[in-house]
Amino acid sequence: MPDESSTRSEFHSEFNGDVHSVNQIGRVEHYHAAPVADPLREGPPLRPDWAGRARELAEFERALESGRWLSVHGPRGIGKSAVAAMLLERMRRAYPGGQLYIDLNKEDISRAMHSLLSRLYANQRQIPDTLEGLTALFQTATRNRRMLVVVDGVTRVREAEALRPAGEGSGFAVFGDVPLDDSAYEQHELGPLDPADAAEYLRRACPNLSGAVLPRLVEEFGGVPAKLRALAGLVHNKSLDSFGGIQSAVGGESVFDSLYTSLSEPARWLYRFFGALPGGEFETALTGIFVGSRDWTRDGVPAEFAELEAAQLISRLPGGWYRIERYPLRNLPVPGEAVSSDLIIPLRRQLGWHVRRAQRADEAIMGDRQRHAPDFGAAFEVRGFPGRPEAMEWFRTLHTALADSVRIAAVRGWHEETWALAEALWAYYTNAAQHREAVTCYRGALNAAESPLARAQLSALLGLCLIESSEFAEAELRLDEGLRVALAGQDSPEQGERFRALVGTLEEQFARLRHREERFKEAVGHIRRSIASAESLGRAKAVAIRLRVLAEIRLDEGDLAAAEETWQRAAAIFEAEGDGLHLAGTRLDLALLRFDSGDAAAKAAATSEVNRIVGELREQSLWQLGAETHERLADRLEGEERRMRLTMAYELYRAHEAFFDADRVKAALEIG
Repeated sequence: MPDESSTRSEFHSEFNGDVHSVNQIGRVEHYHAAPVADPLREGPPLRPDWAGRARELAEFERALESGRWLSVHGPRGIGKSAVAAMLLERMRRAYPGGQLYIDLNKEDISRAMHSLLSRLYANQRQIPDTLEGLTALFQTATRNRRMLVVVDGVTRVREAEALRPAGEGSGFAVFGDVPLDDSAYEQHELGPLDPADAAEYLRRACPNLSGAVLPRLVEEFGGVPAKLRALAGLVHNKSLDSFGGIQSAVGGESVFDSLYTSLSEPARWLYRFFGALPGGEFETALTGIFVGSRDWTRDGVPAEFAELEAAQLISRLPGGWYRIERYPLRNLPVPGEAVSSDLIIPLRRQLGWHVRRAQRADEAIMGDRQRHAPDFGAAFEVRGFPGRPEAMEWFRTLHTALADSVRIAAVRGWHEETWALAEALWAYYTNAAQHREAVTCYRGALNAAESPLARAQLSALLGLCLIESSEFAEAELRLDEGLRVALAGQDSPEQGERFRALVGTLEEQFARLRHREERFKEAVGHIRRSIASAESLGRAKAVAIRLRVLAEIRLDEGDLAAAEETWQRAAAIFEAEGDGLHLAGTRLDLALLRFDSGDAAAKAAATSEVNRIVGELREQSLWQLGAETHERLADRLEGEERRMRLTMAYELYRAHEAFFDADRVKAALEIG
């Protein structure tokens, strides 16, 4: 069985840098390491048995080379995604700025654009929530690139407009079920494969069939690629080798239903099980949940699984992943909708497996943070991730399906799974700045929460996401509710310490809310109570992080002496705890404060301190904090010194393809 710790990007793009995250439940700091050397080269996987489309591809290539935008439409199953993959592969060298592939069949336009901007290595904290803001940032990111953007599943002109690249000479192609109502696009309707190409596809997919049989099959069943693939699966599954035998096997049913009924009863059950999974993609290691319940063959793969693969009802993807082929069958469940009773227990087991996988990803990204939801490690043996990048890539691939799983679990009353998966998803949401998606997820999880501890924690998570989304009124309601629950439970003999920790967390979030509202006196009261809570529980790092929050409040109040003293206290704790990342950030805050409040000698000393810290960050490849520090110092300088700092920040952002940041600094430099 493939190593389940490996992760797959559905876009076949490489992650070439580490992501160091220093997170508590409120404060998030991102440190990105190692430059990105190559542009993205995305696209759905190419299948070795694909054939034909040379004429269509030549037409599409001519349109793109002439600078025309391309709109390709056709019914489901006609092979649009296959043609998109072939087009991307065919034009790989024509666009030095890279290739982007977006599949709107899997997620809505806002989610897709947020994920896309994340893949473009944008500063996560600068990615907005509105479609207008996302579109503007995408234009900025692509303005200086000559790239090809291919979008699948487009249904409206507005979706296409949002994803059009801005770079001169860039190519743009959209694929959908219906043509776009816009004369700016060159329209092409995709039809069935030509008879010769359809026969060639069957020859590759079914080498046991004689050449004389192939044209007759095409004449009988047509050239729609999905139907041909199902026909090939039927031939494999029933070991058919004659036209009459194939015709008899299909009988009066559709090819799809004939393929399904040709399966053994256990294989049909397994296909229905996979069909009920949100997202329709899964790791091979998931099949381990069936150990002991079925006959197993080579490499721990059940015989029924091998039968589905031979019938081409599941397709192998890179990195130990599989995708289910969703044919139009009467018996195939729709993810999230009601399922038959024989699927309920297995679906809950697969959810538990995914919960544990998400918890391992959370551990790889967030480290030893405090967690309150049930640990599914005892029920499921799931390997961890090599590091943060692999765990984040796993979340990027599955976050939509995992969020859907939270919703499904809540509806089905699976309270522990709902809570644990929602808690684990925090590692993704806070690092990817997916505040809007997180709000939806945590609203649903909180509404379904059964235990007071779950309600208190989920209220804290939801409250912070609402603050980040500037929804202050609801944030106050959620935080107030969570604080009442946590205060009521802090004397519990079994879980009192957990409730007390959550009291401190919720007080911290209230401090952030009041700070954002510029209600500084109230913010100070909340953060002091939060610090006292962390001290009583012996959580030194939490104390230090909350001291930084207090220092920021004091700074905005104008009390510079109190801000300096508070940052010094935080720095001492970080140093004792060996937390170098937070220590560097705190020392930079102190150096800039002294720069602001001192005379010429103090400014010179502070500048030297900043240079020293930035040098250390550069040695550790923590380039982003260094670039941001150059910008912060530039805001305090004038003339050539200011220009020098902005230039250093600009060069760092450009070298690491942080285009949004680079363009902002470029505007400040007034570069042409």
